[in-house]
Amino acid sequence: MNPSTHRLSARLMRNSHSFAPVLASFMLGAFSNAQAQQSAYTMDWTTASFVGMGPNGGVVVVSYNLTSGPAVAGLGSSYSTTFTVSDLTGIGGAAGNDYVWYQPGLNQTNWANVIGTEFDIASLLTNLPANNLETGEGLSDNGVSPTSLESADGFYRSNIAAGNLDQLGTFTVSTSAAPLVAGYTIVNDSVEYFSRFNDVSTTAHPGYLQQGVWAAPEGSPDGPTVFALSGSLFLAHGQTATFDFTAYDNVDTTDQIFQNGRGFWNATGTVTYEVVPEPSGVMMLGAAGLVSVFRRRRIK
Repeated sequence: MNPSTHRLSARLMRNSHSFAPVLASFMLGAFSNAQAQQSAYTMDWTTASFVGMGPNGGVVVVSYNLTSGPAVAGLGSSYSTTFTVSDLTGIGGAAGNDYVWYQPGLNQTNWANVIGTEFDIASLLTNLPANNLETGEGLSDNGVSPTSLESADGFYRSNIAAGNLDQLGTFTVSTSAAPLVAGYTIVNDSVEYFSRFNDVSTTAHPGYLQQGVWAAPEGSPDGPTVFALSGSLFLAHGQTATFDFTAYDNVDTTDQIFQNGRGFWNATGTVTYEVVPEPSGVMMLGAAGLVSVFRRRRIK
């Protein structure tokens, strides 16, 4: 054999020996990705049970129903998730106040697949610190009404940051973790938290807030410019969201906000599972045969 041909043949055999496992792994990986199967479970707000929720917090249990893909082995068509809601804790000058959750604690019904509970508004408006009481026209954010196209959420946040309002307190909401199932991996695990608050301004003073209660999850951005919504915070199941809250009242007006089913914490969630496929017997045999061929060639 020509020496140069011999050296080339030896080099190819060496390369093919190291290349064979890589090629086999690539073939198996491509097969696995092609066969991956997903199943999504989404919160069904109509199943939520608030019997464990009281004025000082408690638990809300809700079903997550299969909404796409085949049922996950061991979960079936649904499973339960528990939301644990803390007491309302006053801070600063409001530390001694007894803030409570409103009963029966059902959220508004015009938000599909969302659960939540609302404050007892009367308790939030009792014993307000002096900074949260106004006279005359009321609280203004440079003359911009919270009912304008400016974010109502941003109105409260900016006034708290500027010292025009005191934050009254905090509360937390946490969930049970998404179930782990052998043979599956979780590829999407998400709970969306947000608040829907309540306030009022008058026709006599349209650029000023007369009365209001507000909450927002810490770490969320300013809310949208429509509706009384905070920005959203996204966490995995099993994690805890902390909310800030406050209230405000103008003692010179008779305007009164009321309990209207708006959840001062709201949540919706989804979990998506993906099958971890077993390697195909045909692919395994093909990969083993490929390695065997390279080895035989090298022995020669």
